[in-house]
Amino acid sequence: MLEPVAYIAHLAALTEKIRFGISVIILNHRNPIQLAKELATVDHLSKGRLTVGFGLGSGTGLYPAFGIGQEKRVTRFEEAMKVMTALGTQESVTLDGRFWKLNNQGMQPRPLQKPRMPVFLGGHSEPAMRRAIRLADGWMAAGSTGNEESLVDLDRMRGYLAEAGIDAKRFWLSKRIYIAVADDRAKARQKLNGALSYQYAGRDQSRVGLAATPSEAVEWLGALLRRASTTSWSTHATNTRAKWRYWPRRSCRSSRKDWAILMSCRSGQTSRFRAIACPSGLAVICLASRKKGKRGA
Repeated sequence: MLEPVAYIAHLAALTEKIRFGISVIILNHRNPIQLAKELATVDHLSKGRLTVGFGLGSGTGLYPAFGIGQEKRVTRFEEAMKVMTALGTQESVTLDGRFWKLNNQGMQPRPLQKPRMPVFLGGHSEPAMRRAIRLADGWMAAGSTGNEESLVDLDRMRGYLAEAGIDAKRFWLSKRIYIAVADDRAKARQKLNGALSYQYAGRDQSRVGLAATPSEAVEWLGALLRRASTTSWSTHATNTRAKWRYWPRRSCRSSRKDWAILMSCRSGQTSRFRAIACPSGLAVICLASRKKGKRGA
């Protein structure tokens, strides 16, 4: 897997309209001051086309490799969010935190998008969901969670939003879906399980994601979108016989200004998706509808 910030900086130079998103950066593995600068740079290079997701990760096992302590990981995460938000929105920042201390310091240039680039958080516990409402612009159900379970969690999020007095139409609700596409559904499931075993070793993957033929995948996703009535759903798609390809603006056939066409090279079937990124062998895309006046992945 490529490092996402550097990769999107490269993609920004090749495109003009596609919106990019990262799902997700494990924030506690990064220095928030350096990361804030990197993301602001990419936001300018892409002319304001960046959405970023942050996550806590599944544990603290890698913390020693990054030179950080394993204690207070939620406190570290929230403070890092506070640091990045302050640097991205304020001319001068003074902050006396547990992990970072800034004294009348600023960052230039700040992100192009105002008041900041859209931020997504994840997590399925009640504290994590409420943290997303408090600190972010949207929430994403994990790809490792079954689709039926995610529909339940999306309803929970709508309830928490109502309790917080926030209109759900102004907050992005999303679901990451891993998709394997092949001419045969069994082959697609085998490919998907193999890919997921690298990231989720030891877990049962039989109910995770979508393994289908291209036409089945398009039909299934459309039905799921109608059931969920969400603002956006993101998907990770792999093709066992051919890569899903992004067609650059020179050859992009699209009826809408900000949509790109992704095509299965073998089947020739096309569907409209809002693309996030397309590394070799993995198309990271987002089925999305934008609410008026609201930016998002």
